[in-house]
Amino acid sequence: MDVVKVVEEIDKLVERSQRLVESSRTNYDQVVELMTTARRLRRRATSALKVVDDLDEVAVDEGQPRSELKATTLQQAAKNVEAVESQARMLIGRFLGEDERIAALKARLRQEIVQELLDIVNAFVDPSTYQKIRRQLIKSEL
Repeated sequence: MDVVKVVEEIDKLVERSQRLVESSRTNYDQVVELMTTARRLRRRATSALKVVDDLDEVAVDEGQPRSELKATTLQQAAKNVEAVESQARMLIGRFLGEDERIAALKARLRQEIVQELLDIVNAFVDPSTYQKIRRQLIKSEL
């Protein structure tokens, strides 16, 4: 996993979040996309942290200063993603007066949760069982 790339993507996300907060033309779909990207990057940062913790232990044993450790950089990036998610929730507040937007958000969030669940299940079950689970979850959405 390329830690530098994850951190760069998070930095871009933070910049985009700031632009959306400052813009009066920010729309609902942009905010939802921001939330989705933040969630995905948070998962990637968490996964990367598990890998680099082991690598950092070796680096410290070899005399590298703690300030240069990849885990430290990733932990700060993960905090930045959490800040973006908070800003996105605040931005969603701009649209709360519209009932259909709330219904759309709920549907979209449910769809994302179902997809995350399917991604997890896929790693543990055979393809046939996965398809049965997938059909049931999709059917329950309708």
